[in-house]
Amino acid sequence: LPIMAVSIFKMGFPETILFLYSGLHEKEHGLIKRLVDFVRGMGNIVHHSSSALYVAMIVTHVLTPTPDVLSPLPPLIMQHWFVLLKYNYKSLYIIIAISLEVWFEWVSFSALEQVHKIHWVGGILVLSMVFAHWCYFGAGLISLVFLREKEELTGRDKVLKLNQMKSVSFTYNPAELSDLNAEEMKEEMEECYGKITNTNTAHTAANTDHSVVRNEDC
Repeated sequence: LPIMAVSIFKMGFPETILFLYSGLHEKEHGLIKRLVDFVRGMGNIVHHSSSALYVAMIVTHVLTPTPDVLSPLPPLIMQHWFVLLKYNYKSLYIIIAISLEVWFEWVSFSALEQVHKIHWVGGILVLSMVFAHWCYFGAGLISLVFLREKEELTGRDKVLKLNQMKSVSFTYNPAELSDLNAEEMKEEMEECYGKITNTNTAHTAANTDHSVVRNEDC
């Protein structure tokens, strides 16, 4: 259970935080893009919390592991097997994902009554996981119809965005840094690195005791 809690929330659920932050505060994005990100973020919160509690209830035997209780789990697990296909085989990924989603919702609604009889919280968790998947499906449909270009955050973009959201040891104030876009941050860091490199090179060549630009000065 501890490993599941840590892994499912990505060591602090950065994807959830970034989606919600984008939906609520990213003014550079359009209204539809912000709506899509917010819906995805809400889906992540509901899905991750519900699935973690559902598994915990099974492990602790609050929910008896009957076929009805376990039947929604295989399609959920299998959906994660094919996630990487979306980067190079998008059409194939969409077909597989929708097929597994139909399977998941079919068995979820079929088992809902029996799961609810075992424990009422189990029934709520099944419905909340279905709701989370509707959030994903709705966000994907809106993005497919209204957003011509898919705007996915790359790994580097996520790091830059996280750095904007926390206090850093630059001379910028956090309020100023929140308005600083990724390209401006890149230019500032390159300029800073150039100062450090050039000054250190000149200092070494002259073998003098001139002051060197410090990282803190940038």
